[in-house]
Amino acid sequence: MVGIKGIFSKLSKHRLSFSILIIIMFMFIVTNFAYMELTKKALINEGNKRFDLVAEYVRYYLGNAMDNEQILTPEDISGQFESLMPSVVNTYDGKRLTLDFTLYEVRDFNFNKLSELTRYGDYLFPDERDYKYLRDALESNTNLVYTYTYNGKEIEKYFMPLTVKENRYVLLLSSDYKLMTDVIYDQVFFYIFTIIICSAVFAVLCYIVYYIFIKHKENAVMSVHSEYKGSMENLFRTIREQRHDYNNHLCTVHAFVTLKKYDALQKYVENLVGETDEINDILNIDCPAIIALVQAKKSQAVSNNINFEYQFFKFTGNEFDHIKAIDLVKILGNLIDNSFEAIKENTTKDNRHLSIVKLTGKKNGRKITFTVYNNGPQIPENELNKIFASGYTTKKHGSGLGLSIVKKIVDKNNGFLFVESESYGTSFIVEFSV
Repeated sequence: MVGIKGIFSKLSKHRLSFSILIIIMFMFIVTNFAYMELTKKALINEGNKRFDLVAEYVRYYLGNAMDNEQILTPEDISGQFESLMPSVVNTYDGKRLTLDFTLYEVRDFNFNKLSELTRYGDYLFPDERDYKYLRDALESNTNLVYTYTYNGKEIEKYFMPLTVKENRYVLLLSSDYKLMTDVIYDQVFFYIFTIIICSAVFAVLCYIVYYIFIKHKENAVMSVHSEYKGSMENLFRTIREQRHDYNNHLCTVHAFVTLKKYDALQKYVENLVGETDEINDILNIDCPAIIALVQAKKSQAVSNNINFEYQFFKFTGNEFDHIKAIDLVKILGNLIDNSFEAIKENTTKDNRHLSIVKLTGKKNGRKITFTVYNNGPQIPENELNKIFASGYTTKKHGSGLGLSIVKKIVDKNNGFLFVESESYGTSFIVEFSV
């Protein structure tokens, strides 16, 4: 039950996006149907261009017969028309689009009715308007069309004037208007259906990409949060312990004074002040994420026998308003890790005091600068220019991504990243304007 509620809860977050998508698809369908209805006649006229093939066939057939001085009978031409009936051009889903082919030969324009003309082929759908349309097609030498109902069936009449070796003809084609409309509807339906499927697939892909992006962003936040949550807890626990032990420290100092153990007292106070200053140094910067990072790296340095130092000059608290805490953690964390790696192989418990990584932060006017220094091996000069390139690394098992990631994040925040390497150590310097 909880799982179902969770699904509906997630879906409700994207309800507006889905609603907009559905509205767009609905408007698309309505618009296409409206366009189809408004332009149906134009679409049918466009479809009638298939008759041009029929006209060319008739011209070729008649011209070839004239060249061979062949005498054509009505039965010959009717047979040719009958062969056109089942052609691919004239059929759709096994049904004939054009139901009747009729050819009129016009030897003299002085005719008053169709019966005065020589006719080839059947004349299955007679109508009194045929005479007028045939004469108009001849006089204008253009194709003409009209639609009417014959015995309950919608018929389209299409008149095509032809000239074959100076002989005038008019080709009359009677077609099933409803079937022609169905052809257009089917084509538009297929077009709309294809667009809907493609749009749906595109929408799903967009949602998947969006979901992956959001999930990646959430994972990045959770990763930083989980990584440094324990460090923050350790920091605050240390502070609470200092407050809790305050009375114990006073009692111990009092005992040293009473016993006149001044040397022991001096050593005890120095250790006590050093521990307190260590915490205060971290708290000297008003950015909880960096505080947690320093605490985490301090523990990491101890476990790797590295002397990790840090120093922050007093910040006012608003220096990081334009920089995301996550970005700062990624930048400084990667630089510190890189410095740890640079000196870890040469560090032991015996020479721990010689292995140093130092993080420094300071503000100078409208510029803040972070420097991560390590006294590891010098980076060759010919490698300094490519050290921030993706995939480049000098480590045996490194990926070469850490410093390239730092470079991208610094550039994204309009900052600057430098590296200086000498025989005594290497410094990575990051600058931001505030």
